[in-house]
Amino acid sequence: MPPYGSQCGEPIGEPLFQPQKSWYIITCRGMKVTPTISAEIRGRFYDTSDLKWDTYRQNFFAVQAAYKLDPWITNSELYLHQGSGQELKQINSMAVSLTATDRSGRKNIELVQFVPGRKKLAPMIPKKELLKPMPADKYDDPKYQQFFDRIQFRYSTPNNREDRSQGYYSLVVTLWANVRSPRDANPIWIKIGARFSYPIIVYGRPLAYYQKHCPTNTDTVRGSDSYSFGSPGHPVPESMGELPRSQEKNGM
Repeated sequence: MPPYGSQCGEPIGEPLFQPQKSWYIITCRGMKVTPTISAEIRGRFYDTSDLKWDTYRQNFFAVQAAYKLDPWITNSELYLHQGSGQELKQINSMAVSLTATDRSGRKNIELVQFVPGRKKLAPMIPKKELLKPMPADKYDDPKYQQFFDRIQFRYSTPNNREDRSQGYYSLVVTLWANVRSPRDANPIWIKIGARFSYPIIVYGRPLAYYQKHCPTNTDTVRGSDSYSFGSPGHPVPESMGELPRSQEKNGM
């Protein structure tokens, strides 16, 4: 029996994000401002009906991120409150990032990204992407969204097929505030909030395993699509989909 919940059919749905976690308070003109992160995943995933999702390590996916501020008063200064007795800090800019974590939430999980110009997979270096808040009247405007495209998990989860609870990953979209002051040489980034995806179990068996179990649906698990938001995806050569065997670990 193949490990996917619906392995031999079409992918069912895409992982959802859990409710937002927030750590600090933002104010504007003395009013509390609520930041709301939106995040969406697109790719080949299988819903196991127990709030976990299955995928194959070579499957590409994309993540779209944005945020809103309520209320949003244009041309006004935002301030960050980090706790009682702490100095208010002016927010100069905001940014979003995409990372992955293990079940404990304490270990970062490496992602890789297909780079069309280089025609290869490269480690995805966590980076804060500057982003302005989505205006209330600009719903789904790409100018206020960040797209992370053509991504894979580099390693599979350390799963025992008999015990699905053994390991999983979560994708994390984080909202940051830069509170750099004139006396600071570099940006000072403070984590404002984050959205964690529901658990994702990543299988790492070789492609031949899935061809054997699903000979009529090999494209479903091949990972040949480079999922993308907003613009057409770049086709990924099959030879680019595999990392050298010496670099794999935790695969089944």
